[in-house]
Amino acid sequence: MRTLPFLLVSLMWTVLYSQNSASQKVWLDGDVYVEYFDSTEKHPNRYTSNNHIYKAGTSIKFDYTFIDPQGKTFKFQSNEDKNTPWELVELNKASTNTIAHIRMDVHYAQDPIQSKNPSYDKTTISYTYLNNATSQIVSYNGLVENELNVWLQPPNTDFFGILQLNPFPFIQASYKKGNRWQSSNKVNAAWSNARWKTWEGNLDVSFDYGITGERYIESKIGKLPCYIVEAEGKSKLGKTALKAYFNLDHGFVKLEYFNIDRSQIIFDIVEFNSAE
Repeated sequence: MRTLPFLLVSLMWTVLYSQNSASQKVWLDGDVYVEYFDSTEKHPNRYTSNNHIYKAGTSIKFDYTFIDPQGKTFKFQSNEDKNTPWELVELNKASTNTIAHIRMDVHYAQDPIQSKNPSYDKTTISYTYLNNATSQIVSYNGLVENELNVWLQPPNTDFFGILQLNPFPFIQASYKKGNRWQSSNKVNAAWSNARWKTWEGNLDVSFDYGITGERYIESKIGKLPCYIVEAEGKSKLGKTALKAYFNLDHGFVKLEYFNIDRSQIIFDIVEFNSAE
């Protein structure tokens, strides 16, 4: 594959960041580089204003598919029964109550997360479940985008709780094949579930990431050049994995999760509505 288009776009992206980076400082918070500001900077949009991809007001819709260990394909729907708050539905049996898509919205300010955690230092995003009848925000999560890395939390409510054991979408500079980095997480037993795995206390999970190549992929929003990030998670419960496709203008456009119970969840971008 010719790498020149990737190099040119990567260079343009670096220039875009450098134009706004004079007042931007980053530090390594655990495994992720995040921005920090002096005590005089209180603007509610300070953690999002420099974003190139995930700008405040950006809305991204994903299709998703759950594949069980036997290869059957499903979506899911919520139930009113508190003992069984959600259930999987085979694709050929989907109804108006079945969650058809997931929408990710980038918020201007950090609330409602910062009101509960004043030291919160990330862009706030929300995930909304969409079906043919309703839409409902189900969780508020975090995202980091700067010149050194892009990192985001996947949805984590209902059956997406299984993804807490997987590597999160994460790419770190420099953007070239062979770059490798590590991360880790302590996953609380609140995410334990008999439908996949159970544990007590905090579960230590280590992650190894690497950029393994570049390729164009066909998507609902066009043919996109992507960096391929492959990651593996390890804990005493077993292994998980993620294969992520990252585009410099649209972010993570395809995510292939390989879960702790040998199932898979695949996200594919279907709409990208920029704030501009």
